Amino acid sequence: MNETPSIGSLLLERASRQKRSKRFDKMYGDAFHPTDMMITVLEFPGNKTLIVSPPSNVTTGTLEEKIMLVDASIVFCRMAGLPVSIGVLAQCRQGDLPDFAGTELEQSYKVAEQVVERYKERYTIKNYGIDFEKAFEDGVTILIEPNGTTGNQVIRTLYFLGVVRFYGGPYMGAKHVVVETFRNAADFPDVLMMAGALCNSRDDGEKGKSLCS
Repeated sequence: MNETPSIGSLLLERASRQKRSKRFDKMYGDAFHPTDMMITVLEFPGNKTLIVSPPSNVTTGTLEEKIMLVDASIVFCRMAGLPVSIGVLAQCRQGDLPDFAGTELEQSYKVAEQVVERYKERYTIKNYGIDFEKAFEDGVTILIEPNGTTGNQVIRTLYFLGVVRFYGGPYMGAKHVVVETFRNAADFPDVLMMAGALCNSRDDGEKGKSLCS
């Protein structure tokens, strides 16, 4: 059985390719918005990569936001050579719906179902309710949290407890390459590697455009 390559090795391969230097024709300015298509790339032991979003606690978890994040995550998977398998989380399980009729919890479940409906003909996708662990056991590569608050908490917990390696939060919709990290993160080289891989991905066929355009 072939050993699964780490996401780090895949990114390093792209980041180390020779690329032409380019000038930014503008400063960042309004090139991106903090909530637009920002994903996070995590790696668990055993080279298990998981793309988790939304990571920003200002993201409310609307259907439109989740569609953008799924699309951005799929683009990243294709760039990195990862399979696309999507897990969508909600704030309750299906069996809990009668107890939460008319609440935010019921709405989050309905939105998750709408996301599944949109992509089920093209990709492996499932609504896991609140069961993060089942999605992980099933080997999903993309995980969509109910909203930015839950996403932010999960990402921070996994990272600061030393469970995962963190490659940063790339803004997949930005005009220029932007990768965010934690203020007190210690793995800045991994974030630079991510930025280099994204730059070279654009040189491979996305010159001057957003990765998702």
